[in-house]
Amino acid sequence: MSDPGRERLRELFIASQGSLRTRLRRRLGSEELAEETLQEIWIRLSQDGQPIIFQRAESYLFGMALNVAASLRRSEARHATRAEIEAALEFADETARPDEAAEARIDLEALERAILELPPRRRAMLLAVRVNGASTQEVAESYGLTRRSVEAELKRALEYCATRLGRSVIKRFGPKPSKTAKD
Repeated sequence: MSDPGRERLRELFIASQGSLRTRLRRRLGSEELAEETLQEIWIRLSQDGQPIIFQRAESYLFGMALNVAASLRRSEARHATRAEIEAALEFADETARPDEAAEARIDLEALERAILELPPRRRAMLLAVRVNGASTQEVAESYGLTRRSVEAELKRALEYCATRLGRSVIKRFGPKPSKTAKD
């Protein structure tokens, strides 16, 4: 059964996406957060759920956007902070030669910059899977997405980082294969 409130908000979202983007960018102070918020709103409006009831559609939609943005910011706060990343960069491999260590440090700093340039949700997904060891299915469930959507986000993140580092793209995005007795 179709929800007329949700359908009205979808129509309003499509019609006013440009002005909503501008208002969000001004209010949030971030182009990336505004874009991420718009994407998340569209996903939420596209899903079936409880009926949406409101008095003024424009006010409801903007309030929804601000709530989504606040949620995205809270989600970001749960991930590695800049200080934690810097602490990881300070870790030195005592067996490495000085020239190797310097090159590795430069690579790590470039990777850090590339990761910080990613849109917030994409960065969070990349860190969850590649740093925290979460599965793509777990990440998909936490964002209300399909596993394939998360894999596509990871692919974009890795391609961006590889390009920024001047490297080729890694083709495999899932968990590393386990070694068998034959390996």
